[in-house]
Amino acid sequence: MNIQLIDSGNLEKKLTITLEPADYQPAYESGLKKLKNTVAMPGFRKGMVPAGMVKKMYGTQVLLDELNKVVQNSVDQYLNENQIKFFGGPMPDSMLDGEITADRTYELSFSLGIQPEIKADFPSSQSRYKLIPAESTIQEYVENLQKQHFHGSYPEVAEADDTIFAGLKQLDENNNPMEGGLLSFCSFKPSELKDKKLVKEFTGAVKSHVTVVDLVAMFGSIEAAAEKMQKGGDQLPEIGTSMELTVRSILREGLHEINQELFDHVYGEGVITSEEDFMARIKDEIGVGMETEANAHFFREVFEAIYQKTSFELPEAFLQRWLKENSKSEIKEGEFDAYFEGFKEDMRRNLVLESLLAANKVQITYDDLNQEAERYVRQYFAQYGMMDLEPGMLRKQADDLMQNERFYNQAVENAKNRYFADLCMKFVQPEDQEIPYEEFKKLTESK
Repeated sequence: MNIQLIDSGNLEKKLTITLEPADYQPAYESGLKKLKNTVAMPGFRKGMVPAGMVKKMYGTQVLLDELNKVVQNSVDQYLNENQIKFFGGPMPDSMLDGEITADRTYELSFSLGIQPEIKADFPSSQSRYKLIPAESTIQEYVENLQKQHFHGSYPEVAEADDTIFAGLKQLDENNNPMEGGLLSFCSFKPSELKDKKLVKEFTGAVKSHVTVVDLVAMFGSIEAAAEKMQKGGDQLPEIGTSMELTVRSILREGLHEINQELFDHVYGEGVITSEEDFMARIKDEIGVGMETEANAHFFREVFEAIYQKTSFELPEAFLQRWLKENSKSEIKEGEFDAYFEGFKEDMRRNLVLESLLAANKVQITYDDLNQEAERYVRQYFAQYGMMDLEPGMLRKQADDLMQNERFYNQAVENAKNRYFADLCMKFVQPEDQEIPYEEFKKLTESK
């Protein structure tokens, strides 16, 4: 077997492979033997079909399969042993052609798109924003805590911003409750209703108030009505939207008084004992969230500075060919050029990031990806107040996530970005600049 790598220019190389009969005949004979042991034909027991008959009937296909395996394994081994970094995979320039026999020499060639050598460096310093929260932000944060910990009251008479919980019954043509008809529930605030007459009717409504409503007039559309209903909303187009509505209960929400009870609810008994300490703790929490945003912006700016100063070429002709062959279903006709520009930009950025990680001997391990999966699971269940997951459940959920290809790829990207952030903090001196949070948001949203 003879394998050669020839430079074609523009970061492309041609890989040629010459197979002599001695290179593939052992695999071919072995493949025929394995097949003979499994073939069953009328008049012969399984495995007893004569070798000559098996070879005559299946020999060409077995030979073709084994040739492809030998070629693939030989190419992979050559590229690994010579540590050749390339894009995508080898693209075949010539295929097995002519008469496929076990006594001839085969010559094949493949094109390779070679990854460029990239030298990227961290800047010595980079500006970073230190964010100052507005008083309105602090007040909003406090009010959210007050709302979360307020024990709602259940008045007899509804006001405009109270939440009304109501039962619904399907009506017949005479506007009487239909026996066996749809029964459902919904909740709403009178102030949110689209029909002003209904706003007036339900502002001041009492428990057990019964009325007939048209749900489309009430909520604005059949889609909105269906969304409000706890069950049966998909049946509205068929059964109609006229319903008997009965007020079941009324919930009035409000703000918890800023007192020791609130402090204990939010932070635990006795942890905070004064309004002054309560406000200081809140400002710290807001500051942590804003610092996370500021740091994320800082890392993006560092990377952008590195990216703009890093120059290198790509094997564009090869990449276009590879992309056309491997993404046919994703690219609409006439949109290839625009798609390719985005593809190329993403690739360039990823290469710069990987070169920075490689230069600092960072390798993404399976343990890194497991941590990403566990972090995602914890954040997901934390939304529902489940803060302390049982270890077995955490592990199972994380393992299931790792089987999802899309999540796995995202976990790889997340791990890369975390390592990059660590390197930024190690090599780049932040130059802090105080700025109001609202101004920061305007700056970042305009980019």
